[in-house]
Amino acid sequence: MALIGPASERAGFSWISYGHHTVRPLDESISDSHKFGVPLFQDRMVGLARTTAVATKLEVGGMCVIPMHHPVTLAKMVGSIDYYSGGRLILGIGMGGASRQEIEASGGR
Repeated sequence: MALIGPASERAGFSWISYGHHTVRPLDESISDSHKFGVPLFQDRMVGLARTTAVATKLEVGGMCVIPMHHPVTLAKMVGSIDYYSGGRLILGIGMGGASRQEIEASGGR
């Protein structure tokens, strides 16, 4: 994201979205694009924060699966990124899209 952010700005894009699957257990039965798992993946909130630090106008965001986070911790992360980016965070929230294994592996319930 750090390299993509400034390049996206130069290309004239106004926002960039970041995915939310944090882990996908290799033994999980799924058939979409994540069927081989996501064994190593950077934290999306760190990626969003880093992108706003290296891009000056680009808005950042994406969907966030709420059950994968403690609500207070999520609110603090979102509030911090939005504050330090000057209001450039766009956050969609949802309840689905993650398996029970992914939610539990992320510390959610």
